[in-house]
Order: sequence, then structure tokens, then C-alpha cells
Amino acid sequence: MMKLKPGDQVRFLNEVGGGVVTQILSQKLVKVRNSDGFEVPTLIKELVKIDNTGVANNIFTETSVEETTPPEPIIIKQEEENQRFSEITKNRQKESLANGVYLAWIPQNPNLPLVGDLDFYLINDTLYSVPYSLMMKEEDGTFSGTDFDIIPPNSQLLIEVIEREDLNRWNAGVVQLLFHEETNSNVKRPISCAFEIKAARFFKEDNFREYISTPRRAFVYEICTTTLIQPLHHHNRASKDKSDSIEGTIGSTVKPKMFIDKHCINRQEAEVDLHIEKLREKYYAMTSHEMLQFQKRYFVKALESAINKKLKTVTFIHGVGKGKLKEHIIDILEDYKSVKYHDASLRKYGSGAITVSLFSN
Repeated sequence: MMKLKPGDQVRFLNEVGGGVVTQILSQKLVKVRNSDGFEVPTLIKELVKIDNTGVANNIFTETSVEETTPPEPIIIKQEEENQRFSEITKNRQKESLANGVYLAWIPQNPNLPLVGDLDFYLINDTLYSVPYSLMMKEEDGTFSGTDFDIIPPNSQLLIEVIEREDLNRWNAGVVQLLFHEETNSNVKRPISCAFEIKAARFFKEDNFREYISTPRRAFVYEICTTTLIQPLHHHNRASKDKSDSIEGTIGSTVKPKMFIDKHCINRQEAEVDLHIEKLREKYYAMTSHEMLQFQKRYFVKALESAINKKLKTVTFIHGVGKGKLKEHIIDILEDYKSVKYHDASLRKYGSGAITVSLFSN
């Protein structure tokens, strides 16, 4: 990719005119001051650099070499270096998020969230200044350092503009966070969070929602909420309790996601569609018996995971058909003493779903 720096003269490839680069926003995005004096964020791939020292510049200008005068030097103000940061503006009419730190993939066109480029943000909706490190997972399983900085309290940071076809390079990685508060001397525990999101989730429109802390519709991944930001207590060196050791308080070991998580519609409920085409891509070669056995195993696995996660209800969509799957589901549920079940909402699911209420022992 072409390398640019502040002060470089450029021409637009897809429109008339050009300007001067004033700021590097990311590896793919720069700000260009055009002839009208406006600064326009522009993808580097849509620019061509002008050689001011040779006759190549004449291709893009009407003046001769003798008439060409060197451009005035561009003075980049210190505050312009931080323009990829912006303050969070909350819209109380949108869906709420608990205060915390989030990753957000935000389509540039909110009306067409499944096409076009996405802005990749780190959102700090806390009262802490947060030094962070972001490492993305490569195809060979290694991690490469992608970004690090300090994001101020109640701020959002544009990390990168992602082309849709490159999403598989931006859906898995590790975020490491520190928390600093000038008015509080308590040292806070660092948090390390590994994330991996199936690329297919970025192609489901319902996953892009309007949240109180995001500028537009967004796919949001929760790194941590403020309830997880705890003091790092001094411990007695003579203590043999390993749970008090510093190693035990650092959040470098990420709790694996539970099987039911991908089906959760909120913190207390889940919805599992047991239609075979929703569970497996390559099911055409399976016999009816194999499909039924697979659906039963999936049901039990989802139910056990929901119980371990202490959800309140899970709705299983079994479809209508001949009713075989529903019969097997009821037979299985009869062996669980801590659950009750009933037909799901007729208005929402028709007669093809069953809702299971879970009770902790």
C-alpha cells in the first residue's frame, strides 16, 4: 500500500481535484485538505501521490514546471494527532449498555449494515483512563501487535476502517487493559480478554443494533463492565492461599464461552432453533435418523449449558412436521427435576416451539 505522510500532495482517483494530507488516521485512512479548505477523511487506495519535485506533477496540474511553487509547509497541531478519539455522546432513547469497555464494528452506512466498510472502534464508557494493547490473531494462530494507546474516560477510539472482505482478519484477537484514575490511589487489576467472533455473525442484520454508547448501529463485543474492575489488594506474603496471589488476580486467563452463549437473546433468556439446516451446513447426506439423533444431542448440549449458565428460560424451536422431535424433547425433559416446560408463545412461534423454565438447585 502507498505510504503517505502529512504534507504530501495527492489527487483523488474517483473525483476531480486533490489536496494535501494533514493527518494519518490509520493504516488505510488519512485526512486530506482540499482546495476549498475542508478536511476530508479518505481511503489511501482512492488517492495518488503527486511528485512535487519532477515533471510527473504536470500530469495533474495545468501549470508548467516553471510556474509551480513549492507548497506551504503544513503545521500539524498537537491536538490534531488525537482526532481519532471522540467523546461518547449518549442517546437515551437507544438500547442501554452497562458502563464498561467494548469493541464495536460499526457499518459506515447504517441503513445497509451488511455491505460496505466498517469502522472498528474501542469504546471506553468508564471514568478511567485506559492504556490498552490490541493484538489480532493471524491465520497461523500467532498474534500480531495491532494498536496500543491510552483512551481517555468516556471516549471512543477509531482503530481501523475495515473493508468487508477483510473481516476475517479483524474478528479474533486479544485486548489487554489497565485502569488509571488520578483521584484514586487504589491499583486496579489488569484485564486480558481473548475474543473470537464467527465471521457469519457480521452478515446477520439483527446483530447490528442501536446502542446508547455507539454513534450508529453496531455489532458490539463486551470486554468488561465496571463491576469487573476491582482493586488489586496487597496480600500477605506469608499467606499460602494462592487465590490471594498476584498471579491469581490478573485476568490473563479468559473464561471460555459457554455453548449456549451464541443462542442468548439477553442475560436471562436463550432461543435455540433446532431445524437441521440451522445446526449444520452439510446435512444433505444425512439420513432422517441421523438428523434426529444430531438434533437430540444438540438439544441436550444446549439445555445442559443453559442450566450451568443459570439462565431463566430457553425456547427450543422444533418445528411442526410429524412431531417426532418434540416427543423426544419432552421425554428428555421428564428426566430433569429442575425444569418445567410449556408450549411457547403461539403468536411468536406458532405451534412449533417449546419454552423451558430453569430453576437453580
